[in-house]
Amino acid sequence: MPNILSIKNFFALLLIVTLSGCVSSSIDPSRYEKQSSYTIINDEPTKLDLYFAREVASHSLIDETGFHPLDKGHDALLARLAIIETAQSSIDVQYYIFRDDEAGNLIAWRLFEAAERGVRVRLLLDDMQKYDDNDLLRFSSHPNIEVRMFNPHHLRSARGIAMLSDFERLNHRMHNKSLTVDGVVSIIGGRNVGNEYYSIESTVEFSDLDLMMVGKAVRQVNRQFDLYWNSDYSAPIEWIAPNEDLRYTDADVDAWVNELGLEAKFSGGQYDFAKLPLYNDLVNGRVELYWGIGDLLYDLPNKPDSKQSTLIDSLNAVLEESEASLIFISPYFVPTEQGTKELIAAVEQGLEVVIITNSLASNDVFAVHGWYAKYREDLVEGGVSFGK
Repeated sequence: MPNILSIKNFFALLLIVTLSGCVSSSIDPSRYEKQSSYTIINDEPTKLDLYFAREVASHSLIDETGFHPLDKGHDALLARLAIIETAQSSIDVQYYIFRDDEAGNLIAWRLFEAAERGVRVRLLLDDMQKYDDNDLLRFSSHPNIEVRMFNPHHLRSARGIAMLSDFERLNHRMHNKSLTVDGVVSIIGGRNVGNEYYSIESTVEFSDLDLMMVGKAVRQVNRQFDLYWNSDYSAPIEWIAPNEDLRYTDADVDAWVNELGLEAKFSGGQYDFAKLPLYNDLVNGRVELYWGIGDLLYDLPNKPDSKQSTLIDSLNAVLEESEASLIFISPYFVPTEQGTKELIAAVEQGLEVVIITNSLASNDVFAVHGWYAKYREDLVEGGVSFGK
């Protein structure tokens, strides 16, 4: 038996080496044609401009950002649907996870319907989650829809082998989560697309926070989306799954909607967004916004090449510029040894530092909590406050 196992292990290793050597794992933009595209700037006020006109009237969209917190799963889903329904020129969608479940199917359907109205839809997904490439290819076949995958696996049916053969590149993922309509309103925050994020028929429910925003930060969201969309690391799905015969017809979409019962499920009861207060407040211009001065911080898409985290650099600058207090809200908080020293030093200089993160009981990634726990005692002794 040991000899047989040794032979099996040898051939498994040989297979990995062979596949790794035969398949190019690099992101080479010369291997495919890709048209650059950018945020559409509207010449005339959009419906969303009019919806928020009352709130915006006494504020400067050049310097200020108005935001409405979305702390409930249903509201977070319905807010996304509401702004998609009002789209007139463009929808930019960017997520780490986009599940093939009720929430994902509903949003995909409404995006398709927006494209049918003539709205340009750009869908950028991280490629860590395994998707059906053919489904994405069909979706992207619509003339107003384009799908790109960020930092894709080069072995589509053997992702584990792909990770082994090119770990340094594939370990760099896009965790950005944004939905922006007409370049006017963005929803950003902790929620991906899946039932567990929106309180829909799931045994697991994540308690997350999103912000629906207008103003300066939206322009920054637009800028970061364009950077990621046009990055060499974002590959069109047509390059990943080249099959020109895969297309959706109107009949296919109607059959799919009927089969899943999407229209029936989301046109009545607790999921009927047209009857819920948030939707009515939105279309009637009654959504209350909180206003302030803020900036969007993010890593650049070429981080694997530069080996530099602009997000960490930006957070260090925020730490240095803070005068009274600094609050971190993160489900996955791993400060590192250097970060721990800097937070304690900030407290010693008179800054109130508060960290709100998951407890072990509420954390879905135990390894992350294990890394965070290594630094917690030093942080507490150093005067950092915690909320969980």
